[in-house]
This record gives sequence, C-alpha cells and structure tokens, in this order.
Amino acid sequence: KTSNGEIALKIAKAVGPVRATTSNGDIDLTLDEGHELRASTSNSAITVRLPAGSNFDLRARTSHSKVKSDFEVAGASSAAASSEDEEHERKSMDGKVGAGGALMDLSTSNGSIRVVKR
Repeated sequence: KTSNGEIALKIAKAVGPVRATTSNGDIDLTLDEGHELRASTSNSAITVRLPAGSNFDLRARTSHSKVKSDFEVAGASSAAASSEDEEHERKSMDGKVGAGGALMDLSTSNGSIRVVKR
C-alpha cells in the first residue's frame, strides 16, 4: 500500500489474498493463477499479467479510461466498447475467464486497466 508511488510485484505463490492499493501510481502485477486479488488506484493504470490458461472471475472498473482483456470474458456485462474493432475493450467488465475461480477485483478512476496473457 502506498499513496504516491507505484506498485510492481511478481508473485509465484501467494498464501492468502493479494491486495495492492495506491492513489497516485501505477500497479503492475505478474501472477500465477489462483490468487484472490484486489487492486485499486485513483490516478493511474493497473496491469495484471497471467498465464494464458488462467481461470478466474473478473470485476474491473474505470471511470475515465478503458478496461482491456486479452482473455475471453464469458458473461461480460459492461459499458459499450468505443469502436466495433475493440470488442474486448470497455469501461467495466465482469465475468468468468475459463472455468472461473478466484476473484480479481480491479478499480481505478483515472487510468486504464489491462489484463494481459503472458
């Protein structure tokens, strides 16, 4: 947790939930699947990198930018994409990736959110 800095973590195995909170810095996380995750910032971007075959539930929200996922998000309820070509890019995204699993809860008000396959 920080109020004026970035958070960058690479976590192979977590014993419990992962929480990352900052108000003026990017959050950049590289994780193996199976982690409950809550990440929030108010003035920066969030990037989460996961293995291609990951299974998780996604809840992602931003007020003034976009949420983009490299993963197919089943049942995604979200604000409409800004263009027809960007079907996986929205202001919010909720749904299951793969078989679903641990909740990944991501929020920012003035930055983008990216969920990336690694």
